[in-house]
Amino acid sequence: MVRRRYWERITAAMFIAAVCASFATVGAIFLTGCSSAKQAIGSSAQSVNVQAANSKRSATQIIELAQATQALESVKADSVAMEAQGQIVTLGSSIIAEQDQIQAATIKIQSSLHRVEDSTPWWARLMSNLAIAGIVIGVIVLLWQTGLGMLIKRVVWSLGMFIPKATMRSAEADLKMLDNNNEMAQREAVAIRRTSDPAYEAARKKLKRSEIK
Repeated sequence: MVRRRYWERITAAMFIAAVCASFATVGAIFLTGCSSAKQAIGSSAQSVNVQAANSKRSATQIIELAQATQALESVKADSVAMEAQGQIVTLGSSIIAEQDQIQAATIKIQSSLHRVEDSTPWWARLMSNLAIAGIVIGVIVLLWQTGLGMLIKRVVWSLGMFIPKATMRSAEADLKMLDNNNEMAQREAVAIRRTSDPAYEAARKKLKRSEIK
């Protein structure tokens, strides 16, 4: 029966921890989707710069092909073809000039980004805080219900660290009582135990009422 209750506590703790962890995971994924606006602007500017450089290379190749076509004897004899190739060269040069302006603008955007600060919406901060709270609650419930918390405390106490002051006083009184073996030391030890351990005091009162009856 006791073992069954123990496993029921562990199952309940695992369920609560899983719920908290799921909530925290959903919150983390949701927050990850809300990427930084500053980072998005920088990435977009870099992408535009790359595309502009590709367009310049394509326009340069078009100009070279048009000029090579103009050098052909058959094209030289055709005034219409020569004029068309000349227009292609002119348009290609315009494309290159416009792409230079686009690249200059993207460089200016990237250099100005250091003066831009991201503003996190209130709901994003709320989701972040709830995700952290979910993780903390899940860990606390898991440690408490499975007994791992008490195991950790026992290990820490065995190293002589973080022992409660009331427990230290009770231990000192008990050692004093054992060394002296007198009634006054015993009463002092009981008094310290009564003030430091509410459960002990409640048990003592219950036993006293039982004796009176």
